[in-house]
Order: sequence, then C-alpha cells, then structure tokens
Amino acid sequence: MKKDFIILIVEDLKHEIFLAKRAVDKANCFCITVENLEDAKNLLKMTKEVIFGAVTGLHFPKSEKEKDGPDKLNGLDFTKLCVEQGIRVAVCSDSSSHFESSIKRLSEHPACRGNKIPLCKKDWDGAITELLKIK
Repeated sequence: MKKDFIILIVEDLKHEIFLAKRAVDKANCFCITVENLEDAKNLLKMTKEVIFGAVTGLHFPKSEKEKDGPDKLNGLDFTKLCVEQGIRVAVCSDSSSHFESSIKRLSEHPACRGNKIPLCKKDWDGAITELLKIK
C-alpha cells in the first residue's frame, strides 16, 4: 500500500519513538526519526520540499555528542525553525503551561497561516491526526 505523506519525528526516548512510528504507520504515512536538534536541522534542510510536516518532543539533546548532557528544551528551537520555514509542526510533550504559552506565541507567526501549532500531551496518535489537519 502506498504511504500518503512523509512525517519527520524528533524524539530521543526509544519507547516514545516506537509509539510515534506506530501512530505514523496507522495514519498510512512514512516516518523519518531523529533524536537530536542537530540531526533534525540537517534532515529538515534535505527534506523540507518532500515532507508533509514534523512532530517533535520538547526535551531532547542538542547533538549526538551532548546525548548525555543536561536536558534542554531543544524542541522549542526546532518548532520555531519549522514555523519560520513554513513547515507544518505539532508538539507531542507532557509540557507545563509555560511551554504551552511559548507554543501559542509561535502559532501567531505569519508563516503559520492562521493554523495553531497542535500541542498533544504525549499522545502521538493525536499529534499525527492534528498535524494532518493543518492546511
């Protein structure tokens, strides 16, 4: 069966990657996964013309070298990059209200074309469903 779209997943936790891949497969889409900000940026450059969009967690390393370093909110940086480049993006995280307000502010960027950035509380099925609704 032909897959409908390509979705980039940015997440570093193996069990979350498994859940994300399963959700993407259920949506009949193809999944590309990366585990850090550096790889996500590089892959985005190479695939931005062909991917439908991205779903990202908020907490993951900046690079492979910093994998064991302190937990950083690199997902906000990646979300901002997607917004600035006009790439559909959803966030899948059990974030606090502070991060929710940051994501709402990013949704006001003109490149979002009036679409809100979906924030799904560790619900990959919901995140993929919401991403696929973005025009």
